[in-house]
Amino acid sequence: MTTILQNKLDEKFTAWIIKYISPNFVDGIYLVWFTDNDAESTDKLLTFENGKIFSSKNIENIELEIINKKKEIENYERVISWLNEEINNDSTEDNFYDIKFLLDQIEQNNFSIDVIELFTNYINLFGDYARQDEKNNFLLTFESQSSIQKLWNYYYEAIFWPRFNNKKEFENSKPASLEIDKSELHLQLSEIINEFDNQIQMSNL
Repeated sequence: MTTILQNKLDEKFTAWIIKYISPNFVDGIYLVWFTDNDAESTDKLLTFENGKIFSSKNIENIELEIINKKKEIENYERVISWLNEEINNDSTEDNFYDIKFLLDQIEQNNFSIDVIELFTNYINLFGDYARQDEKNNFLLTFESQSSIQKLWNYYYEAIFWPRFNNKKEFENSKPASLEIDKSELHLQLSEIINEFDNQIQMSNL
């Protein structure tokens, strides 16, 4: 977890480096996700002023790439001062989203807890981006598709809250059965991935 200093205001906020793999980025890229210091503590992806998502092919170059694009980076002054020396000395991602793997597992009809959790985390990330700026609102239509919502709701109703409320009982029981149209889910998730990936802008040195 990387702590970043807000230059003009003496406040600290938290950011995460995400390694992201999808069918469009099979070698992996890196995104920056942070909690804003606004009244709602909004979770956001670091973006350019045009609304596109900042990304890097090399985790060790993230800071320099942000500096080089400072005139184009939204919230530049709030994210550039990296306090955690690990980002330079021992850079590692905080979260890993392998969406290519996720699609493969759905195609193979593997709906394990880990797979459903990865799905839900990705939809939540997608939703954060869709809501962080009004110009992204068109993306909410994809998030609300039937099979996407069905699996998302299943995760919270059958996994997250039962495990949160009584972990021991959850671990000793079997989650409720899941009935879902695998083909429809795969298609709808593929649409979301393509829409999300189209919003990503590479920032190479």
